[in-house]
Amino acid sequence: MVVIIGGGVIGLSIGWLLTKRGKEVIILEEGESGRDASWASAGMLSPDIPEVVNSQKDSLFVKLLELQVKSKKLWPAFAEELHELTGTDVDLLFGGSLGVALNEEEEKSLEAVYKRHAKYNLKIENLSVQEALALEPNLTHEIRKAVFRPEDGQVEPRKVVKALREAFIKSGGKLYEHTPARKVEIKDSVVKAVITDKETIPVNDKLVLAAGAWSDKIEGIPPSVSPSIRPMKGQVLAVSNESNFLKHIIIGERGYYVPRKSGRLLVGATFEDVGYDTVNTAGGILELLSKASDVLPGIKKLPLLETWVGLRPRSSDDAPILGPTTVEGLVMATGHFHIGIILTPITAKLIADYVADDNIAEDMKPFMSDRPSGNA
Repeated sequence: MVVIIGGGVIGLSIGWLLTKRGKEVIILEEGESGRDASWASAGMLSPDIPEVVNSQKDSLFVKLLELQVKSKKLWPAFAEELHELTGTDVDLLFGGSLGVALNEEEEKSLEAVYKRHAKYNLKIENLSVQEALALEPNLTHEIRKAVFRPEDGQVEPRKVVKALREAFIKSGGKLYEHTPARKVEIKDSVVKAVITDKETIPVNDKLVLAAGAWSDKIEGIPPSVSPSIRPMKGQVLAVSNESNFLKHIIIGERGYYVPRKSGRLLVGATFEDVGYDTVNTAGGILELLSKASDVLPGIKKLPLLETWVGLRPRSSDDAPILGPTTVEGLVMATGHFHIGIILTPITAKLIADYVADDNIAEDMKPFMSDRPSGNA
């Protein structure tokens, strides 16, 4: 029996791939599956890591950028298989994204975006102000510089959660919601069981820790391998994308703006190091709307549809923690920070390959817990 702690997109996708291989899998989820960081995500498929500008070829950040690029390429087949199995269209779109600058500092930042995309062979084009306004007439006329990333895309994370949940269960997986894992029982450096409020579940195969921002809160895991994860609060809101107010994703220093196929326009997100607080605040919403109205002045007239909060699981070096540990049977799949959606297909494949075949892929090695800063 494989036990997975955490029922977000990471845990569900790993569970689904393992059940397809004939493994017996139980997923333990503290609340409702996919209702935390997965539900809150903007779902952008836009590979980028600012730190790669001056990084060496073999640096962790370059490897993380490469992992995003590889995972993005897996998304079409991943989404299609989910659609065929469940009937749920996850709204995979590759319409491109815009970056815009409103002042000198943002121009420098956008130039850095262009340079690193060009350096790592990610398609990007400089646009004139007139070209940017032709693409998006509701942009402020105060923009000074713009770029276009034609291969950027998005999915609807809430539909991804729905599809993965159904795919996992249809494939024979067992999903125990409202069943928090309280403690991991380890003897002689071997995982033996997971203790919940209801029962003790024996682990005779592998235990995968995919609990996101709560991954270091489970008792029994030795400090030497417990992942160093802290929550980063992100407040997000949605307005009505009336009359195709915005057609392309916009990503920049003032936030991101994601027009959904459903007619919603997402505005995000704050970055707040405030622990496990999941309350929308007036200040957070004011910050989002203030920055948004700088970029898209007409947004102030659009109907407000929803506000919400997500807790991003941030590791000590901002990279995910993946793969086996020094505790036999304990496998990490956590710390995806704000890029969990784009990394979902490749994370699922890497972890499923290891759990099923003991295969430690080259793509996983840089992100294992024994790297510097990889765990506590």
